Amino acid sequence: MTNGRYFFAFAVILWIFIPIVLNTANYYDVLGVPKNADISTIKKAFKKLSLKFHPDKNKQNPDKAKEKFTEIVNAYETLKDPEKRKQYDLLGQDGFKYGYQKGSKKQGNSKQDFKFQDFNFDDLFGSFFGTGNRKKKQREDDMFEDYFKDHEEEEKVKDQDFFSESLVLELDMATLKYFFNRKEVWVIFFYKSNQKTSLEMKEIWLDLSTKYNGIFRVAAINCLKEKEICVNQFKVKSYPTIKGYAQSKKSKGEIFTDQSVSVERIGHFANTLLKNKVKNVTKENYESFIKIQPEKFKILIFSKKNHPSILLKSLALSLSEIMNFGLVTLNEDFLFQKYKVHVLPSLYLVQNPLEYKGLKYEGEFTKEKIMIFLRDNARGIPVKIKPFAGKALPFNRKTFDIGICGENNPYLCFLLLTTQMNEKQINFLRDLAEFYKTDPIHFLFAKSNDISYEFLFPEVKSLPTFIIIKGKNHKYAVIEDFSFDVETVHNFIETTLSGSRKFYSLGALLKNAFGSNIKTEL
Repeated sequence: MTNGRYFFAFAVILWIFIPIVLNTANYYDVLGVPKNADISTIKKAFKKLSLKFHPDKNKQNPDKAKEKFTEIVNAYETLKDPEKRKQYDLLGQDGFKYGYQKGSKKQGNSKQDFKFQDFNFDDLFGSFFGTGNRKKKQREDDMFEDYFKDHEEEEKVKDQDFFSESLVLELDMATLKYFFNRKEVWVIFFYKSNQKTSLEMKEIWLDLSTKYNGIFRVAAINCLKEKEICVNQFKVKSYPTIKGYAQSKKSKGEIFTDQSVSVERIGHFANTLLKNKVKNVTKENYESFIKIQPEKFKILIFSKKNHPSILLKSLALSLSEIMNFGLVTLNEDFLFQKYKVHVLPSLYLVQNPLEYKGLKYEGEFTKEKIMIFLRDNARGIPVKIKPFAGKALPFNRKTFDIGICGENNPYLCFLLLTTQMNEKQINFLRDLAEFYKTDPIHFLFAKSNDISYEFLFPEVKSLPTFIIIKGKNHKYAVIEDFSFDVETVHNFIETTLSGSRKFYSLGALLKNAFGSNIKTEL
């Protein structure tokens, strides 16, 4: 009779329990692995899914993420353990939940098995009818922290040095100042030197530092040894973590969340943090690109890409104080033809924009080599589209009012000052203007009785003479031995352009040079 009662109770349990097993999600499906998957495959699947569904990375729907994350962890904790997996394969999820014995060799960890309750077969009926003892459910806030703490312990490896004698900058209290004074994008790897998952990313970080050397700063912090910096300064508590920081010191950093960690993906991530100072140049805006900020050199890059590369953006930022960079894409046939571009990418230091000519870079496309090329060849005053190129102009109120020789004009003014102008002098001046039409210098002429030259140029002792004026700096140079000899005049101009000529301060403001009231104003 007694046996009959137990048999009846057991039949009731099976009647209720079997449908539950059939309707429960399969742990192999949860992890997306086959039933014959080895432990390595199971671990890889878990790592990928746990990163994707971790609540910290799903702020918009944390409750759903926690639910999914819990399911993933339960599946992993069961399938990674041979004993648990054997019981699961035999009984299914809920069968395992109620049937896993306390006396087995490896028991579930209450910190990790969020929903598991430990029962043995002796307590099965008592549990079913409400007489069994259950462990108290732990608070959700502690579950994830405790789980990762335990999981991290599993992945520990021998502590080792990661980045000595490499291009990766290791941050500690001594080197942290470089980060705070940054003027470029930084990408930082937060890791633990005794952690397997950190070790798996070591080679990626070394390759990253080599490929993008000089384009953005590749750094790392060993949070096993610098925990206070990681937690207090950077607010990073889980490892490994990758964060990127824009060059602005106000940047709070962005976490790299891409599930596929590779050199290319991290490079793309860093590119999104770089400020873009590259202007797209077309036939329509070519002239304005050349004219804007005339004190800067102009660089054109011809490319098949519609957006500037990370290399180009980095160059434009590093050289922004002296150069403007423009990107010309494939659909700009006019500029491709004018500059005779046949190979992509091509980089030109613009020298004669009126004739669409520039010095082409022929080397390897690395930041260091391009910068050496630009700094070696971008000397003196940059060449720009110059109004009145090749012409000789009168030096009077009209030319001054349109900006010639004014304070805001970076060009020099070559002035032929004489008592009486003749055709020979005019032709001589025109020949000079034609010869120097692409150089930053205007050519003008004036008669001595048209301006109060003695107040402007105190060092002028006799006429005719040649004077070069720096309107922007209120200075002038005068030729010592006046002669219409071509070689002498060329030498005067070349030494002025190179900066080796002695200059004097103007005796009066140029705007006061014209008109009869000049003497009273001075």
